[in-house]
Amino acid sequence: MTVVLDSAVKLLLKDVVKFQDRLYHRDPVKAFAKRRYVVGFREVMKYLHLKKLKLLVIAPDLEVAKQKGVINILYFI
Repeated sequence: MTVVLDSAVKLLLKDVVKFQDRLYHRDPVKAFAKRRYVVGFREVMKYLHLKKLKLLVIAPDLEVAKQKGVINILYFI
C-alpha cells in the first residue's frame, strides 16, 4: 500500500465511524438498523449475504489460518 492510499482509507474510515457515532447519539435504535460500519468476519459475511455491503476494506497483512474452527473469510470472497 502506498502512503497516499493508506491515508485516504484512514480518513474514509474515520469519517464513516464519526457519522455512525453521531447517528447513534441521536437515536440508538435507528443507528443499529442503519449501520454504516461493521467489524469482524461474521458481521461482514452477514451483510454480504444480505447484499447490504457497499465497501469491504481488508488489511493487507492478513495471514491464512490453518487451524481447525477458524473462519477464513478470504476463501468466501
